[in-house]
Amino acid sequence: MKLIEERDKRTVRRKIAKKEWDEMITLSVNDTQTVRLLDEGAVVMANGNIDFYIQKGTLEKYLTDLEEDYVGTINVGHMDFASFPFILGTWTKKDLHLVDIGDGRKGLDVDLHLDYENPLVKSLAMMPYSLGVSAEFYVHVNEEASYRIGVEVIDDVFIHDFAIVGEAGNVNSSGIKLKGGTKVTLKELTEKLGVTESEVLNAVDETIEKEESAPEVDEKELEVAETEELSVEETVVEDEVEEKELEATEEVVEDETDKMLAVMSDVIEKLSAKVDTLTSQVVDLTAQLEQKEKELAVKDEKAKSFGDKFKNLYASLAEDEPVVETKKEVLRTDGIGEL
Repeated sequence: MKLIEERDKRTVRRKIAKKEWDEMITLSVNDTQTVRLLDEGAVVMANGNIDFYIQKGTLEKYLTDLEEDYVGTINVGHMDFASFPFILGTWTKKDLHLVDIGDGRKGLDVDLHLDYENPLVKSLAMMPYSLGVSAEFYVHVNEEASYRIGVEVIDDVFIHDFAIVGEAGNVNSSGIKLKGGTKVTLKELTEKLGVTESEVLNAVDETIEKEESAPEVDEKELEVAETEELSVEETVVEDEVEEKELEATEEVVEDETDKMLAVMSDVIEKLSAKVDTLTSQVVDLTAQLEQKEKELAVKDEKAKSFGDKFKNLYASLAEDEPVVETKKEVLRTDGIGEL
């Protein structure tokens, strides 16, 4: 029957439209992602070697001692605010959650609150690849344990901020795809339509109620309706109007996409320049570090030679020297190739 065929066509069209609207509009109460910020245990470098080791209980101690009113920030690629003044979002103690990762170790998750109005966040959300998060923290190094196992052992941390990065040092902080960057929020939708949020929600509820309570048409009514003439010209005109509206919508979307791509291109160009500068600095610092290591190796060799020749004097000096407990507190990140 033609009536049924037309109904089926409308059903298919409505399903397609619903899928598109659901993908574009976010009306959920909570669209927040939870991501892994840091894990206890070994933090491994790209070549498979251990970079440093976080002792069991360290993250629980950090979360217990963290002040309730502390507010941390989220940046891009560990870029400091002084040179790159973009803050992607913030977080507080209530956004942090300890999780059991086995063998008595803990992981620290964080609710990822990002400013989706920020052009950088929108650009990152449009990227076709996954990202990661990388913590920025001060550490206390357990010198005795570090010397014993030959790897830097951290027994206390203070995480103050974290960054969105391309490659995370903490491997479980990788593989993140930002949500919501290309969606329209309820607030944006109401502003575009010139109505209130409650009016939109009421309209949605009324539509759902009408569809659920709509009476089914019996066979006799279908037979009567089938005899009615349908205007082919009106149907064609309606289709043409819908096509024009779709074309206009596509033009608006393309225009917004072009603007976003222009912003993204400018941001990527600036980030690339910053990365080149940092890479150059890393090369220089690496060369300086290698030179220092060579100098220290020469000094150690001389000291060993002196100790072998004058054992008694060496032992006497060692006995007279007071024992001083050393504490090492440095700022670092878990990112590969970072600070």
